[in-house]
Amino acid sequence: MGNSPRIGCLYADACTDEQAAAYDWCQEAVDDAERCELSSVEPTEYDVLWWHRDELFDERALADAPALAAYVRDGGSLLLTLSALSAVEPLGFDDVAPDAVGWEEIPEPTGHLWQALYADHPIHADYDTLRVHTRGAGVTIPYARYESIAPQSGDVLASTVRGDTDVVKQMSILSWEPGAGQVLGIGSSVAFAQPTHDVCRGNRETLIENALGFLATADRHPLTGRPKDVDTFGQLRERLGDDPSRPSYHVTPPANWLNDPNGLIHWNGRYHLFYQYNPAGPFHNTIHWGHAVSDDLVHWEDRPVALTPSPDGPDRDGCWSGCAVDDGGVPTVLYTGGRDKRQLPCIATAADDDLTAWDKDPDNPIIEELPAEPEVLRTEHWEGEFRDHCVWREDGTWYQLIGAGMEGGGGAALLYESADLRDWEYQGPILTGDRDTAGTVWECPELLDFGDRQLLHISNYEDVVYFLGTYADGEFEVDRRDKLDHGDFYAPQSMWTDDGRILTWGWLPEARDVSGQWDAGWSGAMSLPRELSLADDGGLCQR
Repeated sequence: MGNSPRIGCLYADACTDEQAAAYDWCQEAVDDAERCELSSVEPTEYDVLWWHRDELFDERALADAPALAAYVRDGGSLLLTLSALSAVEPLGFDDVAPDAVGWEEIPEPTGHLWQALYADHPIHADYDTLRVHTRGAGVTIPYARYESIAPQSGDVLASTVRGDTDVVKQMSILSWEPGAGQVLGIGSSVAFAQPTHDVCRGNRETLIENALGFLATADRHPLTGRPKDVDTFGQLRERLGDDPSRPSYHVTPPANWLNDPNGLIHWNGRYHLFYQYNPAGPFHNTIHWGHAVSDDLVHWEDRPVALTPSPDGPDRDGCWSGCAVDDGGVPTVLYTGGRDKRQLPCIATAADDDLTAWDKDPDNPIIEELPAEPEVLRTEHWEGEFRDHCVWREDGTWYQLIGAGMEGGGGAALLYESADLRDWEYQGPILTGDRDTAGTVWECPELLDFGDRQLLHISNYEDVVYFLGTYADGEFEVDRRDKLDHGDFYAPQSMWTDDGRILTWGWLPEARDVSGQWDAGWSGAMSLPRELSLADDGGLCQR
């Protein structure tokens, strides 16, 4: 390591065999490295502190956490590896701790799956592939990483590769920029104590050496740091701009993941399109609301992320699909908040005229219990398949449809009433699906009024099905049923324009496999807006 920095190798009480192996290597690789006991270390004496830990994390090891945290925020650099990654939450660098920790058997060579956005990161500089094995097979090693939930304020630089398989939801290399300092976390596949073959050992040592060297420079990668502003989104687009498969006319995310359109609204002369967005990578996880705006429905601009999951809130695991309404001059969104096995309706109001900042209601969720009839489908993952919202006002009363699945089979569009968008009373289903279709869920229901006739559409995992007929007194009478689109088009949502048109957008899911989306660095696009109307024969017209 050129211009060798001074490294402090942290431990609590006494070094384990794993820590000793890692720190012995460090003292050979770096001219100036020494072991430091956590309770007595003077952080400012070192260019970089490295905490490598194989034992399950114990917050009692952080008796001097304020000093360590202050060191980083004042400009210090910290590398956390294996179980030490769990320290990011008690140290105050992230409000969300890694949710997957323990020991795992490695049956095939395992390592890190680098994001295309960060392929030029200095700690990845010596590799010519996004897939780097750093641990050979046949061992049991410790790990800490994010899986079902992403970090609140950290960037995901890499996930996991196992043999030839990309495991995108096992997020293993991360970066934080608290205050003036910098933290890198490498939570898996960097164990030192057990032997491995030469290629994996060389890759592991290069990775750690690069990480220590990068942290010692106090440099920052131009694309790291959260939350990201509009200029950074522009840099993300530029970084991925040479992809010939990336649409330029359709709305796409700046990078990473996009799915359902949400919260469509025309406000202060601008069209606002919100969408399901994962800032952690091009895969579905810990959904936020992305935001794009347009003056003409042709030219779209990125705006900052609008809704972010709250670590202590009912939407910790994701701010899922919802809609926007004008509540007496206040733009208001209703969306599904996910936490553990619950998914329930939440509400937020705009905090500025640009619809950039939103205030979540402290009483969320606004509906806390599932309806008793029909019985909502329970699955391995959810206490009830109950989500997605369509809201409208009629004769001074607010109405809301929520999509659901039913025990025994079939989907349902469930109706609620409210005087104020916050206290809702269940009315029953306006329409249910065939009971002989087990496991069906009607997602993203939307009711559109064409005057004499109404249209209800739902998305059932495979297709977007629409029903034409009449809606009155909480019931929908169907006289025609068909698919809204016979191609790749899902979870559509609509808005009324000032000139009375109904415009609809849908998510265009990917045909590329997981690895193809990962290598591209982005996933998903919006359809072009289409106008919905009734034809002369009473059927649906789309153009």
